[in-house]
Amino acid sequence: MRSLASIYHDQGLYDDAFVLYDNVYRATVQLFGEDHPDTLSAMNNLACTYQAKGLYVKAVELQEKVWKSRAKLFGEEHPATLDAMTNLATNYHDQAKLKDAVQLYERVLKAREQLFAKEHADTLVAMNNVASVYHDQGREKDAIILYEKAVNLMEQTIGEKHPRTLRAINNLALVYGDQGDWEKEISLLKKVMEAGAQDEGEGNPYVLTAMNNLGSAYQHAGKSEEAVKILKKVLDAREGLGTSNDPDNVKTMHNLALAYKDQGQWIDAMKLQEKVLEIMTQSLGKEHPTTLNAINNLSVTYQSLGQRDKALEMQEDILEIRIRLLGRDHPETLQTMNNLAITYNDYNQWDKAVKLQEEVLKARIKARGEDHPATLLAMNNLAVSYKNQGQLEKAVELLEVRALDVMAHLLGNEHPNTLLAMNNLAMAYRDQEQWQKAAELEEKVLEGRKKVLGEYHPDTLIATANLANIYQASGRIGDSVDLLEAAQNTMIPKVGLEHPATARTLHWLACGYEKQGKLHESVELRQKVVELSRKVFGEDHRFTMTNVMELQSLQKRLQTGILGNEFFR
Repeated sequence: MRSLASIYHDQGLYDDAFVLYDNVYRATVQLFGEDHPDTLSAMNNLACTYQAKGLYVKAVELQEKVWKSRAKLFGEEHPATLDAMTNLATNYHDQAKLKDAVQLYERVLKAREQLFAKEHADTLVAMNNVASVYHDQGREKDAIILYEKAVNLMEQTIGEKHPRTLRAINNLALVYGDQGDWEKEISLLKKVMEAGAQDEGEGNPYVLTAMNNLGSAYQHAGKSEEAVKILKKVLDAREGLGTSNDPDNVKTMHNLALAYKDQGQWIDAMKLQEKVLEIMTQSLGKEHPTTLNAINNLSVTYQSLGQRDKALEMQEDILEIRIRLLGRDHPETLQTMNNLAITYNDYNQWDKAVKLQEEVLKARIKARGEDHPATLLAMNNLAVSYKNQGQLEKAVELLEVRALDVMAHLLGNEHPNTLLAMNNLAMAYRDQEQWQKAAELEEKVLEGRKKVLGEYHPDTLIATANLANIYQASGRIGDSVDLLEAAQNTMIPKVGLEHPATARTLHWLACGYEKQGKLHESVELRQKVVELSRKVFGEDHRFTMTNVMELQSLQKRLQTGILGNEFFR
């Protein structure tokens, strides 16, 4: 019965596994009593299933009991006791109780280093666990040092191509990716994939996981074509293996949807995310953390497609569930608050947005400190809401005095998060009519994004449009038109006509033509923009409706002979 439960658990059939593990636990209690080693093993298995189902509180209750009982039976430093401590720490880690998790993980590592050689497999696993929580705490440098130590020891003892070695290299790569060093991340992940393929073949599930991670790295680096190619290959391989609904495959579908978004294929992304949500709901239930993540991801896509009512309803629903299950200060709850605040911004409900994002920032500072990347990102998001609300001085102070300086110091001037904060500060300067400051800063953003992300990454294209907007607002119409015409000529052959960035670039170019008095050229371009917007965003999207109104207004001016070049937004 226990073996079958383990199979169910590994397949993600947690409800079926729970029933069997619960039966085993009850039977061992009757046979041996509460504190027998076999009963404690059964209790541990049941706790792990609670954890997999997202029922963290129930899991913690059992895992704490297993730990205390094993410590009493075997001693604090017995391997079985250390295993129980590791399981409890993992639960804390899953709940983002990082201080509790790191304390236990570090105790386990210290004990295993004393019990075993530093090259022992259990010691290396403990080292990997500590590095993992360092990573989540924002202590990337500490995480890299520990991961590299683990990788070096593994390569010396079990070999470069051993699955544990490759997993450690994979984890190290992800830290580099979070630092914005995507070339290093890609290089390491290629090493993992190629080594695994040589030993196991490309169809091996472990190799497919490595390929999925590489595809995700390509997407983060702005190489969406490479990402789509490799992620489709993973999906096709898993389809052939009959594992298309496997949890790992769902991750690949999610990553492919993100790559589709970067290519402007919003409808394809939406369909894929709807499929992910269907699979997660059927296998895990609506309130499982993974299902809630799928709902959240889909809601962001609906929002981008202009389906704001759907997005708002989903995000408010997710927030209620996460507050009830996880509490208001859990990172996933805070992420949902942030997404909901962005939707409120789209509805011009500035006060609601600011209230949520102020709560997010306060919770981030309490949990992780003022200098953690997640805290700095929360400052950035709050500053955007302040700007939208018209509180420009608050927005500038938050970005200029607090977030941007710390980001540049911790992450570097060319990290994507630093460039994002610079972009938002530039737009706040624009709204303050500090044209020179705005232009100089946005020029740095554009240059940085071209260097780090590439010329055709969505964020680079947004920076191009923002700089053109600043030029226009400051009266530098010629500079704006030159920039946009150059972008149009190089961008369309690369990303295609039916891409969000193409539509926005042509929109601002049409505005520039209008301000230059080239009204017929503006009308012609606006007609193209309206057609594109309907295809890319949908008829009811705000961008589409804005362009329809502007086109109608310009056509009316031409018909009535009012040919002034004033343009109001």
